Amino acid sequence: MSIQNTDGTDRDWRRPRDPDRAYLTDPRAIRVLAHPGRQGILRRLQADGPATATECAQVAGMTPSAASYHLRQLARHGFVAEAPGRGDMRERMWEARIRGYRIDDVEEPSAQLVATVQELFQATLQASEQLAVRWMERLPQESYAWRDSAQLATKSIRVNPAELRVVYERMAEILQPYLANRRPREDAPADARLVHVDLRMLPWADPAPVVAVEPAEPKQDGREAYRDRGR
Repeated sequence: MSIQNTDGTDRDWRRPRDPDRAYLTDPRAIRVLAHPGRQGILRRLQADGPATATECAQVAGMTPSAASYHLRQLARHGFVAEAPGRGDMRERMWEARIRGYRIDDVEEPSAQLVATVQELFQATLQASEQLAVRWMERLPQESYAWRDSAQLATKSIRVNPAELRVVYERMAEILQPYLANRRPREDAPADARLVHVDLRMLPWADPAPVVAVEPAEPKQDGREAYRDRGR
């Protein structure tokens, strides 16, 4: 599909692998996604199909009017679009135009691109934390089956960049058949529900350099210490 910037110029959205995924390099498009509410709205449309602003507001934790505003911003940059209505419903329907997105990294990014990606990461972390908090709040009402199956775990691995990429790609391959934007509700078990999977593979800060320790000087007896102080 042809996507353009607001000034009419072509947007730099490369799609070398997945035709339904946006590969972003434009800081303006990235900044639009740097909002937890907009990420929630886009996630809702990708997972469960077309919805109204009111329905999006319920999952994004905002008012319908706020959801409507954010939908227009997402539509302005080509992430969502108006969808056919449901019969006589007067409220506008929206649908996702992409299944996912990825930031196309470059070896020497501009300062603007780095700052914008940092904003997006912060918004993504915030949106993920909100989902985790909501799960914890619902925990007393959840069934044993879901409490027992839900997982929250952290681990540290020792890898180089190439190995880390392999680990991620293997995990992504396992998830692929279950992705909500690829597995229609009718193809899943009757008791299936949307589950948030948060993959974070982030290197620790570089360890502090090892500082050589100088051998301790022999202790002085009282007379030597007194003589040193008097010099």
